[in-house]
Amino acid sequence: MHITPLVNRHAQDAAFYWAQYGAARHSPLIGPDRLAHFNRLLDAHLDGLLVAGEVGWDAAFQQLERWQGPGEAFVCAWLALRDMDSAKIRLIWPVIAAQPQRVLRGVIAALVRIDAQSAALCIQRWMQIDGFAPLQVAALRAAFLRDGDKVDDLEDFCRKGLQSPDPYVQAAACRLASRVEAGDIRQALQERRKHPDTNISAEAAISLLKTDDQSAWSFLADAITAEAAELNGLSGWERDQAIHKLTRWVQHAGIHAAENEQAMPLLRDVLPARAAINLAMYHGHIDSLAWLKRCIAEGKAPRYAGWAWESITGLDLEANQFCAPQVYTEADVLTVLDDDDDAGLRLPIAARLPDASTLNLPQGPLLFGLNCNAGRLLEIRNKAPGALARLAELRLEAMK
Repeated sequence: MHITPLVNRHAQDAAFYWAQYGAARHSPLIGPDRLAHFNRLLDAHLDGLLVAGEVGWDAAFQQLERWQGPGEAFVCAWLALRDMDSAKIRLIWPVIAAQPQRVLRGVIAALVRIDAQSAALCIQRWMQIDGFAPLQVAALRAAFLRDGDKVDDLEDFCRKGLQSPDPYVQAAACRLASRVEAGDIRQALQERRKHPDTNISAEAAISLLKTDDQSAWSFLADAITAEAAELNGLSGWERDQAIHKLTRWVQHAGIHAAENEQAMPLLRDVLPARAAINLAMYHGHIDSLAWLKRCIAEGKAPRYAGWAWESITGLDLEANQFCAPQVYTEADVLTVLDDDDDAGLRLPIAARLPDASTLNLPQGPLLFGLNCNAGRLLEIRNKAPGALARLAELRLEAMK
């Protein structure tokens, strides 16, 4: 006997905490303890649905039918995939097929969260199914994200994905290709870095940059420029998704910009404020500090720019009295950040910030005023808030 309202609450809160956990992983303020807390709450609600059996599945599926969001898709996909229940998997696909760009990331997250054996079996099966591109996108993306697993046939998955007529499958295969070394796949990436579809060209360029092919940087910059130009015609959810994608591309452009210093200001100028600040932050070069100071003075995402300036220099804004006094609550910290008011971040005063030439800092890439070695980056990745942990992770990856 199950209490229906309680089971329904498990279904609602599982979707909610999955979304909270995902957003917190990119926060400049939320650290690993808080992330672990969200993860425990997510696990608790997923366990509640498991204990409820079919009643739990029915509650989760009703939420998916009603809201059709990525969080609801994650919950249903996790319940179905962990037991490889083909009947339940077939039930959720019509919802996913109707709007894959909106909900597929929930399915991918579920495929990443289940055990390695079930995930490998699912990835292999889905890559064998032609005619339904979202399945192959999910399989390729999950194979990339499960980089701790030994998944057989990665090269074959890449080859099949690169030959797909679907641009989203090709883009996902380009992303996975960074994990394989076959010469023919590398050649395919060289060809696709020039592709007119920016999703394909950007992912191909990023994978090539990970192999230290610096010639791919200009192609990534071209894709970023084209994507940024499209933002003005977008609104709502579509704009949010485009910015999310653009942010990821910009992060890689910043990490791999060592031989493209002169092009950085040109790329920065075509981006919206937060994306441009991300580019400067991931580049971590001392030359970006004057530009960040101008952003603060001109009111262009000043809190976010101040956080980037602080993270690059290692100079605490509050301790050095470089910011206006402000009191924050926990609710402020959990508020979604935007360009106008990055709640929880300190508001710097541009006139108080010292010029970069007076700081005696190395050229970079810098993090907390230092050229970080692998040990320091590992420490930051494991202990810092989500946004800095992500930066440390990409810098570590670039060192390999």
